[in-house]
Amino acid sequence: MAAINFPASFFMVFLMICLCCHLIKSQPTIIPLSKSVKFILEDFEATPDGVFIKEFQRISPDDNIYNCVIGKHIKNFYIDVIINQIDRDREVYKLNNMEGCIFLSNPLFNRVFHGFYENLVVNRSDPMKCPIKVGSYLFRNAFNKNALPQIHPKGNFSIDLVLKANTFDEVMLNLKWSYRLVKA
Repeated sequence: MAAINFPASFFMVFLMICLCCHLIKSQPTIIPLSKSVKFILEDFEATPDGVFIKEFQRISPDDNIYNCVIGKHIKNFYIDVIINQIDRDREVYKLNNMEGCIFLSNPLFNRVFHGFYENLVVNRSDPMKCPIKVGSYLFRNAFNKNALPQIHPKGNFSIDLVLKANTFDEVMLNLKWSYRLVKA
């Protein structure tokens, strides 16, 4: 079967969301995608490398603000994205070595992505840009039904995101989301 092609902006949204999250294991989150489809986030895992990205911490369990500690100057970064449909055991989408700094240099390049960027950034007077300097950054976990494309098949999925310091294997952050789309 051929892979379903999602727009690149869809994956850029997940990149920014991933920058704001820490290992979260809790009750599944159910978000209505439409009147006939529900989105259920079952699990999210974020594993920083401890060098470039020191840690992610949710500031308070009562809000969606996260602290991301950058431990090493990031001149440029690349993103790998893989979406797997778990119940059919197939790779739906794969993107390798997408340049992350292109988005940060101009979040207005895509209307959908610009909206997510505005929701994620807590301190708008100091926008993220490359090179990313050592320090702490605050992000809002703005994951909602708008993160998915309007046309998305039902089923069980996982999204694997890998942020890399170069196009080879210097991994800064591993992320994995598991979610379901079910009939309401």
